[in-house]
Amino acid sequence: MGSPTKPSKEQFDVLLCRVRAMVVDETEWPGFIPELWLAEWLATPIFALGWDTPAEHLAKKDGLEHVLGVLGAIEHGHCA
Repeated sequence: MGSPTKPSKEQFDVLLCRVRAMVVDETEWPGFIPELWLAEWLATPIFALGWDTPAEHLAKKDGLEHVLGVLGAIEHGHCA
């Protein structure tokens, strides 16, 4: 695993919008805070990204599109 990486503000905002869209009715998820969930998820190694963390993968060519694809897979119940 590489050194800790942070997404740009623009990348974080795009991903946060995606996470919020995934959780249409936050009343069904009491205590769910999208910003905190996303920050934790960004630091978690993901199989679908070759065990990169999403934050590390964002630095790669087409990284944002790949990370958004993983979120889409999660939304539809696929393991990532």
